[in-house]
Amino acid sequence: MRGRARAFYAGLFSPDPTEVAACRVLWNELPTVSEGNRDRLELPLTLAEFSEALRLMPTNKSPGMDGLTVEFYCAFWDVLGPDLAIVWAESEGSGVLPLSCRRAVLALLPKKGDLRDLRNWRPVSLLCTDYKIAAKAISLRL
Repeated sequence: MRGRARAFYAGLFSPDPTEVAACRVLWNELPTVSEGNRDRLELPLTLAEFSEALRLMPTNKSPGMDGLTVEFYCAFWDVLGPDLAIVWAESEGSGVLPLSCRRAVLALLPKKGDLRDLRNWRPVSLLCTDYKIAAKAISLRL
């Protein structure tokens, strides 16, 4: 049964063939960022940016592998926030994300229909909240 599930999802999420000419058109027509904006976008994220990202995050969502929720981060932000900013700055410098940001819990959620059919299950990745906070801070900056 595991083999059938693996084969089904591997086929479902395998990349479609791409046309080289279409890729060239896409890349050539992408807008560019000015040098001044590029320099601003590449600055390290600040504690204020992380704080704003956390403030705007939805609550009552599933946590990742560490089990820490947005509500937990809100309650202990004075302690966790500065450490998150330091860890993220180190990650930007080294080019390697923390292990918690490189892992996810995969879960299958039922959709409508016969639940004995694999097509009626939707895979989702549950990411850790520290990664979600950083991603939100980056998106707000953009």
